[in-house]
Amino acid sequence: MHLPSRHTVAALLAGIPSWIPVKALALCALLLIVATGMAALAWQGKSRAERRVEDARHILDAQKLLEPLVLELRKKQAVLRAAVAGEESLSTPVNLADVVRHLQGLAARAGLQEAHFVPQVEGVVRQNAIRLSGRLAAEPEEFRRFLLLLSDQKWITALESCKMVSGSPRAQYTLSIMASYAPPRKESRP
Repeated sequence: MHLPSRHTVAALLAGIPSWIPVKALALCALLLIVATGMAALAWQGKSRAERRVEDARHILDAQKLLEPLVLELRKKQAVLRAAVAGEESLSTPVNLADVVRHLQGLAARAGLQEAHFVPQVEGVVRQNAIRLSGRLAAEPEEFRRFLLLLSDQKWITALESCKMVSGSPRAQYTLSIMASYAPPRKESRP
């Protein structure tokens, strides 16, 4: 069979013998294409689902590995919270010397043996607020306890910086703390 020089649909259809049901073939081809597309989507969906299941298995395996560690950390956190619980916030210091005494007292309660706090002269930012430098030598757990105590104090307005240098026998910490104090009010006479 010789095809005409122009390949048009009409010319192609005219060349097909009349005993072949063209509409039925077109419908079968269309059904085959749709079925192939649906199979591809189902395979892709199954593949995605398998990946999700595999990801979930990896997450569960990681959680199983980390569970003992998390439980141990929670126990340690509970012990630390119990040790710090019941600690009330100190009253607002009335002067700069009182601020330093309060900080020294917090360090002692946290178990730090070496703690020195010095007001920074250039650290006066506004009336009754000052920046202090602190140098501490502590075990990590003691320092953490100190930070927890410090965070409960309303008169501590910011912990601006914290640097640690590991050392033997204890790590050295350098802090920059913003604190406020409130001098007692003078009673006015009538």
